[in-house]
Amino acid sequence: MSYRRHPDKRAPFKKYVRRKTHLLHKFVFEFREIWNLSRSPTFCISRPLPLRSIVWPSKVFQFFYRNCSIVIAEFMTPYPPELLADPSLADKELPIKVTCSSYVHQGTNIRDMRSRVITMRVNVDALNLDSRAKEKLLRLAGRRYDEANNLLTIVTDRCHTRKQNLDYAYYLLTKIEKWEELKLRQDDVKISFSGSQGEKQLVDLLAKTINNPAFKTPLKDLGDKPTAEQILQHEKVKDFAETWYKYRNTPETEDVTREYGRKMRELLGLAKKSADTTQPQSSSSSS
Repeated sequence: MSYRRHPDKRAPFKKYVRRKTHLLHKFVFEFREIWNLSRSPTFCISRPLPLRSIVWPSKVFQFFYRNCSIVIAEFMTPYPPELLADPSLADKELPIKVTCSSYVHQGTNIRDMRSRVITMRVNVDALNLDSRAKEKLLRLAGRRYDEANNLLTIVTDRCHTRKQNLDYAYYLLTKIEKWEELKLRQDDVKISFSGSQGEKQLVDLLAKTINNPAFKTPLKDLGDKPTAEQILQHEKVKDFAETWYKYRNTPETEDVTREYGRKMRELLGLAKKSADTTQPQSSSSSS
């Protein structure tokens, strides 16, 4: 004869819920315990791992992870401490910046065609080019040169590997061609004052102004018959040449035009333009 126990004497019911698999393991371990092969891990046949533990070993092979601090360390150079102290030195000391991208995906093939693309950015001012070399570089670059930030961008993707595209980018940057033989003055990117028709007309005008007592030009200290070379080497003429170059090669604004007129009047020794002469005189009429 069976009988039921009194409710107060029954053993308490314990509900057992199995913990999730990825919570049963300790995740402070070396990755060789999970995947000891020199290829991307296949997590479908290994233990379940949280998301952060899956993405990290997918980026680097197990071989590289195990040997980077032992074998490869002797081939690595430390980061320059001067750049850590002053990051602004990077644009001056390292004018060429190369950018590439690496892609991680799950599959049997680890290669991605987008990873072969190389983007090279060069600070043109840091190359210390003369006017002829800089003009040649900018003309060949075309739309690849950004005048606002003075950067030249070269993107290479025609080769099969990243190393080949990097070598091709350096080839494009350093290749020399004799194209100046067919170059004319009309082909210049910007108009220069030296050798222009305006330079010849200015020299003739200043030579006549020096001998005219009505003009108080600062070039009278050169004598009665100065040569064209002496006129062009004068400080006032050099200052005017810079203003002329800026006026001809930049977008025309009121400030640039006003500065050009002031430099011309100063060079010819004309009286300064007063504010009263700009306002029309009012005629008084009496009836």
